[in-house]
Amino acid sequence: MVKINNWFFAQLACAVALSSNAVAAPSSDEIMKECAISSSIARGIMEKRQHGASMRQLMEDASRTEDEYMKGIKTLFIEQAFRVPSYESAERKSKAVDEFENLGYAGCYMALTGDKK
Repeated sequence: MVKINNWFFAQLACAVALSSNAVAAPSSDEIMKECAISSSIARGIMEKRQHGASMRQLMEDASRTEDEYMKGIKTLFIEQAFRVPSYESAERKSKAVDEFENLGYAGCYMALTGDKK
């Protein structure tokens, strides 16, 4: 089970998006789009983590991202991904990836809707 007790990483990432991309509250379509991007990034990073990528490799990849917002999102997710163990079994790896993706979406959704539950 992926244990990340702090939603800060996803909320901060989405808060940055809000502050830089919009003044008005986002529509439900905008929320879904933003959170889909966030969860997709989280999934990709955890897949790489579970398949042996080093933090250095992932940070170097993120540093080559031209868009500063996307670079920040990737960096936050990389930092959190390395709080999760790298598992041996394919089943555990897959579960870790799925859970991390879901946390990325849920944290984004809570940040953009103001739901702090």
